[in-house]
Amino acid sequence: MYEYRARLLKRVDADTLRLEVDQGLDCTIRLTVRLAGIDAPEMSTEEGRQAAAFVDAWLQEHAPDGIVLLRTVKDRKEKYGRYLGVVFPLSLLDGAMVPDLATVLLATGHARPYP
Repeated sequence: MYEYRARLLKRVDADTLRLEVDQGLDCTIRLTVRLAGIDAPEMSTEEGRQAAAFVDAWLQEHAPDGIVLLRTVKDRKEKYGRYLGVVFPLSLLDGAMVPDLATVLLATGHARPYP
């Protein structure tokens, strides 16, 4: 498990983000990251669109500059070619106790646990 500073490039859906990950030493990589441990409704449903809108609002509130903290779960891709990760607001580094995005999605009913 590693932690990286990352910049949001695109929200694909409520549980998938496209990020530019800062690996240090002026080296960045673009990754598609699936939020670990959750499954959100698909974008083709009203629930999926509501969950995606919630993610947009959460990101705007907690990462208005688009910068987040990414904690990887596995350092290899899952079966759909995405890395699994946990996304926190960067304020976590300042000692703020803000839960990660997946935990918030579960708590608000916008996602369900995924084994």
